[in-house]
Amino acid sequence: WERQEEGFYKTRIKALVLYQKVGEDLKNLGLMRPEAPPGNPKVVVLLGTSGEHAQAKDDRAAQGVRRGLLERGYSVVDRNDPAAFSGRKSTDAATALVVGREMKADIVVRGEAQVYALKDLRLGGFHSYRARVSLEALKPATGEVAAAKVHESSALDPAPEIAAGKALESAGLLAGEALAAELAEGLRSRTSVSLRVSGLSSLEGVQRLAEDIRLLPETASVTLAGFDKRLGAELTVVTEGMAGDELAAALLRMKKYSFMMNAVMPYAVEVSVSP
Repeated sequence: WERQEEGFYKTRIKALVLYQKVGEDLKNLGLMRPEAPPGNPKVVVLLGTSGEHAQAKDDRAAQGVRRGLLERGYSVVDRNDPAAFSGRKSTDAATALVVGREMKADIVVRGEAQVYALKDLRLGGFHSYRARVSLEALKPATGEVAAAKVHESSALDPAPEIAAGKALESAGLLAGEALAAELAEGLRSRTSVSLRVSGLSSLEGVQRLAEDIRLLPETASVTLAGFDKRLGAELTVVTEGMAGDELAAALLRMKKYSFMMNAVMPYAVEVSVSP
């Protein structure tokens, strides 16, 4: 309603606010950080660049990849962290897995970026560059390839170095966004958790534990990855979207066993079993 009262003009509005629509509008405007993917994985990005002006723009593609992951709720390790990147020039899978394990990361994104000039006399005083970014997401706990993406992008600028940098960052951003979406989809559907168990002295005991874990409602499959009487057993537990912390909680509810949690990460759990 609206009215005049004691020299003032007053208006009162009663409104129904649709929270979902408001949330979508805020997300489209970039004003709301998306919900973290299942397990809230910690990600390391290790990317090499080759081609013209590559040395000067060595980190531009990686910047784009990290931004694509950050904007979709992933926790990304800072590229300037010397503990992770000091002296690391190689981006092969073996090096990436070592970096991931040292940093206790859940996902390592490795790959290569290439940039090259596009010659066209019609561009006048402008320079055109095209970049290609190839990415592979690895799980350090298992070495498994979780996702892979390739994207290309072009950029134009009067300065060739700036055009090359723009193309690299744009291609990295597109590849990072696509990889983030594929990873999130896989994490929401099925999650593979490495379960390391110590305290079981026989293979029969490990097999009985595996059978009991298979009975958990959220468990899709349990396979034995390795067994050593001294070091213990390693099981691969595939769940219906249940990350490591939820699997650990489910194990503690199993009354047949006395578990001690030694380490709990999104895709790796280490436990000891007491008789």
